[in-house]
Amino acid sequence: MANASQAWVEKMFAANAVQGRAEAVEEKLHNMLKDAFGEKRIERGSRVRGLNKTYEVSTIVALPRKQYAAFEVVTPFMASIYPAYTKFSDISHADKKPALMAMALEGIDTIWKSDDLALLQSSGAILIDVDKGLPRNIAALA
Repeated sequence: MANASQAWVEKMFAANAVQGRAEAVEEKLHNMLKDAFGEKRIERGSRVRGLNKTYEVSTIVALPRKQYAAFEVVTPFMASIYPAYTKFSDISHADKKPALMAMALEGIDTIWKSDDLALLQSSGAILIDVDKGLPRNIAALA
């Protein structure tokens, strides 16, 4: 019984860590996108159609010529990595996929495992370290 209680407590701490980190990354991402694209072109919690189903993504940014960019916040926890990978892999195969797909992370050089980063990149997404700012090629889309 004690082992089950300890496992539950550890699971709850991990869930809180994932949620807390995701909120921090989400706020940094929103501020970067707002500075580059303006508030009116940003929509949080939007839905995007993949090949097989529809997904909610962290943020959508309207681009010129009726295109859009999809951004997803990912934290270095299994409960965040695999759903993000699956979501963007499916979206990347849709008929009307985003012009740009990016995953927002923090501490790419310090807290992420290289195999987790490789998995996320294999979904077709660009990885953005919110601690380093918005990459020039993405900011240039504004």
